[in-house]
Amino acid sequence: MTKQILITTVLLLTGLIFCQENITENVVAGLTAIERSCAAWADYDNDGDQDILITGSKNGAYADQAITKLYRNDGGDNFTDVAHGLPQTYGRFDWGDYDNDGFIDIAITGLTPDDGSLTRIYRNNGDGNFILTADLGDFNDGSQTPPSTLAWGDYDNDGDLDLLVTGDRIAGTKYDPITKLFRNDSGIFADTGIELPAISNSTVVWGDYNNDECLDLLITGEVNSVPVTKILKNEAGAYFNDIEAGLIGVSGLTQSAAWEDYDNDGDLDVFLAGRKDIIGWGIAVLYRNDTNDNFVHTATFTGSNYLSGGSISLGDCDGNGYSDFILTGPVDPSWIDFTSLYLNNNGFEFSQNFRSMRMGSVAWSDYDNDGDLDFWLNGYDGTAPYAGENFSEINRNNKAETTGIVNNSPVKPLGLYSSLIDNNVRIFWNKSTDAETPQNGLSYNIYVGTESKNGDVLNPMSNISDGFRKIARKGNVDHNTAWAIKDLSDGIYYYGAQAVDHGFAGSEFSPECIFVKGEHTLPELYSISLSENAEMRLLLGSKLSFLVGSAFELSENSNLILEDKSTLTLQLTDLVIHQSTTLKLGKNAKLIIENGSNLTIEEGAVIELAEGAEIVVMNKGNLSVNGATFNYVGTTGNWLGINCEGGSSVDINNSIIRNASTGVYGTGTYKFNITNTVFEGCTNGINLLGMQPGFGYTITDNTLTGTDNGWGIFITGSDGLFSRNIVNHFNIGTYFVMSSPVVSKCDITYNKYFGIVVSGHDALPQLLNTEDNQPFGAVNCTIQKNAYLGNSSLFPSAQIGINPTGSIYMRYNDIISSPNFYGISIAQEDLRDPDQLITIDAQLNNWGSNIVTDDYFFEHPQYIIDYTPIWTLADEEESNSYNSDISEESRILINAIELEAKDKLTPAIKLYEHIIKKYVDTPEYYVAMARLPYLYEQAELDNNVLIALYDEALNSDATSHKKFFKGKKVATHIKGKRYDEAISLAEEMKAEAAFEEEVLLADINIAIANLLKDMEGKSRSGVDYAQNLRDLQSKLTDNESKAEPSGITESVLPTVSTLYQNYPNPFNPVTQIKFDLAKSAKVRLSVYNVNGQVVAELASGVMNAGNHAVDFDGSKLNSGVYYYTLEADGIALTKKMVLTK
Repeated sequence: MTKQILITTVLLLTGLIFCQENITENVVAGLTAIERSCAAWADYDNDGDQDILITGSKNGAYADQAITKLYRNDGGDNFTDVAHGLPQTYGRFDWGDYDNDGFIDIAITGLTPDDGSLTRIYRNNGDGNFILTADLGDFNDGSQTPPSTLAWGDYDNDGDLDLLVTGDRIAGTKYDPITKLFRNDSGIFADTGIELPAISNSTVVWGDYNNDECLDLLITGEVNSVPVTKILKNEAGAYFNDIEAGLIGVSGLTQSAAWEDYDNDGDLDVFLAGRKDIIGWGIAVLYRNDTNDNFVHTATFTGSNYLSGGSISLGDCDGNGYSDFILTGPVDPSWIDFTSLYLNNNGFEFSQNFRSMRMGSVAWSDYDNDGDLDFWLNGYDGTAPYAGENFSEINRNNKAETTGIVNNSPVKPLGLYSSLIDNNVRIFWNKSTDAETPQNGLSYNIYVGTESKNGDVLNPMSNISDGFRKIARKGNVDHNTAWAIKDLSDGIYYYGAQAVDHGFAGSEFSPECIFVKGEHTLPELYSISLSENAEMRLLLGSKLSFLVGSAFELSENSNLILEDKSTLTLQLTDLVIHQSTTLKLGKNAKLIIENGSNLTIEEGAVIELAEGAEIVVMNKGNLSVNGATFNYVGTTGNWLGINCEGGSSVDINNSIIRNASTGVYGTGTYKFNITNTVFEGCTNGINLLGMQPGFGYTITDNTLTGTDNGWGIFITGSDGLFSRNIVNHFNIGTYFVMSSPVVSKCDITYNKYFGIVVSGHDALPQLLNTEDNQPFGAVNCTIQKNAYLGNSSLFPSAQIGINPTGSIYMRYNDIISSPNFYGISIAQEDLRDPDQLITIDAQLNNWGSNIVTDDYFFEHPQYIIDYTPIWTLADEEESNSYNSDISEESRILINAIELEAKDKLTPAIKLYEHIIKKYVDTPEYYVAMARLPYLYEQAELDNNVLIALYDEALNSDATSHKKFFKGKKVATHIKGKRYDEAISLAEEMKAEAAFEEEVLLADINIAIANLLKDMEGKSRSGVDYAQNLRDLQSKLTDNESKAEPSGITESVLPTVSTLYQNYPNPFNPVTQIKFDLAKSAKVRLSVYNVNGQVVAELASGVMNAGNHAVDFDGSKLNSGVYYYTLEADGIALTKKMVLTK
């Protein structure tokens, strides 16, 4: 059974005394006496203290006595009556920043001294003046008592304040009650047409009683002279539904209705005071919100002799965290007035009386900013029956000064984040705390703006810098800890939240957070700085681009969140992810670092990535990671990985990369260093396709554990350092395509088909120990327990696989094999070149047995596998006995490689050149040839010398592997940035191809050369060569797709030169012309007018085979018909296009 509290007039004389000695009454002299008033505090001039505005009557219910006063708070109990530009009005008003400019505006309704009627909106100009901006018409019936009222509230959640107005209009011979809701559309107010109960002589108050993030209405007044009270539930801004709450009806000129969470349970309760019947008896009553639209009568604060004409105002004046109230009004039969304070100590008790008043206003505010609530009081003081006077006074609460007890501001909220739901943005935060107010009793106030510390979308009517409340009321989103903002355009938005207690003290605002909706590009030199505990979030599908010279700073414990399908692009902008910074990428989200930007991820940082997420470093972007962890947060699938291309640089050390499709992917990078890093559960580990000329990679001390798919490390057309890597549980452990690294001290085990695969004419990795002081006899790589699943019969699984026409050079490696468990397998492609013979030098390796035969290898007639003498682990300590088995050229070669490893380039080069001169066509000869291009590059020597060396070898009868030298020539031309020569030679090799592998290898070289050429701005082909390389690599590693050479050429390079129709056509003024070239040729692309005169030449000179696109700008030409002609390789193709202006 609900306990009801009845407080009668006896309590007016007895009870708990709170602060008789703490209240100094009437501290400001000279205030104009006003009755039948409306009064409210607000800091209209933004000077840090609240001012007071009053409308009403100077004497009685007469319009000609209308008055409006604005008293500016000048501090120290000094208030100045200031000019304001507002009309003298007998009626109601409401403060509200409708244009979100940070200055609080006024909506006002009532009667004027000339018997006129108004309902208007005045904008605060920021200079002390209020400017009329909207006239909403007549809501008053012409009587001496204005029936109209109004209230600001953002009913549609679009961030700006809308306006509800009620009143009476004369319709024929009777009054016509009217209620209208005006929608604010960028300062233009239009009647929404939403059907609402027609009520006059009312009070209207907005509040979200059911915490559904929509402002509902509490409305009192009368219909046909009968008092009513209704709660209208806002149904998502579409309409309002009367919940039929069963509240007692109240009306009257000075009636009061208020939402207030008196019991601190986190929802709004209802206070009512006013006339309860047509006779004139009054009531003050409280209803508790028990949720589910259920309001329970909890207390009545007046006796049966209470008359109408009183007011009620709520606020925590004693600082105990509960909302107190002042009640005013007259009692019968004497009509003697009272003003009584009731304190809430988890239940209301009468405290004390102040100057009696009816037909007036009472309003709380800490006007002196001392930490306790003071109050304004004005009206008619009925000291005897039908006798009294009007008055206005400010009463100062001295509790803070006399007791030292102040109302402490709440703690600022934390945990803010945002989310996009049905194209609406929802903002969330954690509940705050307060020293006095229970947590559930706090309300919240938020701002949203298009600039930092700005509320131009949703204004909090607080100082964002320090949390000072400009207006004495609860927060703008009530007790919610989430709020929806609707109809936001695409852009970047800043937001924050503060907690507000019942003493209207606002906390500091939360750390400012940011969300991005839709696509947005920031201006150059833009600066964003996230403070601790703040977050920046790109909402679902959003795209944000930083332009050059911007600053983006994340503090410790801040969050950067890229939701699903969002993209963040940094251009010439640096970003640091600290140890305690959170970086999260949702499904298919992408973080792009380009154009000189630097992404630094510090030790201890944890990056969370969902399925399809990707970090892209391109166009001279730089990624530096030290000690970070990249964690996949999905249960199935993978994130894509770190993709470095377009001349970018990547440096990853001592980190962990988990569950990526490809952990790190490099295409045309400047710097590619990956060291001491663990790859766990990645489909592919490291993939490097073509380094920039003059640069080499470092891939050392890494551990890669796969999922029995893909490859561990894949290197194509690149040189660098490769050592101490552990690679296991992939289809292929390591894959070297047209690459010849020194592979030292690696552990490659438990890979499904191969431990190592070598492919390409000029691919010649050297499995040699450069790490130990005793390279002869010390174990180098462990390559075993691979090939546990069978592969194609033409290329059976093995510890090491050779795709024609690659090779390998190896010493002192531990490779377990047998006749049924191959050590080396050579793909059985028909070389169709009887003069070409390749020797694999595999001497002095452990093959798992003291007796090794040819059955341990899957051989090919054009390969010689030289595996004797063998070496066993038992012989490691007796390695000196094997020194006699080392040939002179092998000793020289290993010495050269050791010198190279110690960065002694000049003596290393001399030794390699010595081998080339003295030991022609030996395995060491080819290794020396393979090492020199990288060393020349590192030593900045002219590699045209090497081209001459390769040409000499090609023309020599003493060399057996001719295609090796052609491959090296292509690679050396690329290193020398002679891309056209490289492409021409690669096309020649493609034409000579005997099987598909050779076609693929040639096309890969062409794609690498074109990619690097594009990045240097020497070509504008419009072709995505990075993607082209990925496609080619996929075909290279897909055994089942291999067929005839023509099987790939169709998808990579055009077979016929073609000129396409321009698009768009007709055009104004720019169009694009695309064409294909079947082979490299001298090209001319010209535009002609109808008279055959050349008006533009779009291309001229040698162009490579492939797909091309050029833009044609016709802005300087007249409208009309034009022709464009492609001349290439002896043909001429022409198309017509139309320019319209």
